[in-house]
Amino acid sequence: MKVLTRKDASISDIRSLNGAGVALSKGTTSEKLFLQLREKEIQTMALQTFPSNVEALKALTEDKVSAFPQDDVLLSGVISTLPDRDRYILAGEYLSIEPYAIMVRKEDKALLALVDATLASLYGSGEIHRIYDRWFNTSQLQVPISRLTREAFTRPSRDSGFAKVLGYTL
Repeated sequence: MKVLTRKDASISDIRSLNGAGVALSKGTTSEKLFLQLREKEIQTMALQTFPSNVEALKALTEDKVSAFPQDDVLLSGVISTLPDRDRYILAGEYLSIEPYAIMVRKEDKALLALVDATLASLYGSGEIHRIYDRWFNTSQLQVPISRLTREAFTRPSRDSGFAKVLGYTL
């Protein structure tokens, strides 16, 4: 998770959100994390929860809030669609690590083994990078692969997400 903000908003890290308006999407891990942060560390954040990412982004682009935290890949995609994309940045450090997952029924060991073998093949052969580029590096969308995603392709894991830098679980 990272924070999308305007370049001129002077938001460089999580502490910069002291006193700032923050747009959250209802039911997301960013909502959970930022509620914890406001309760324990940054009490002056003005959190505003919106029903969807579209409405949270609208609050940011209309200067009603200063920040919109969300999954970094999602935010990179959002930035690439904005007509004034040069006004926005993903500020500061990663706030959490939230791996994507494929869910299978617990008792379906054969399907889980097939998924694991297929992913191991994609990662081991490097094909995963071609798949990433096909979907995230196009003429309409430019989402550079992050260090964390590159590492996840090298060392996949079944660990759940966590807000490593901040010491919270999601």
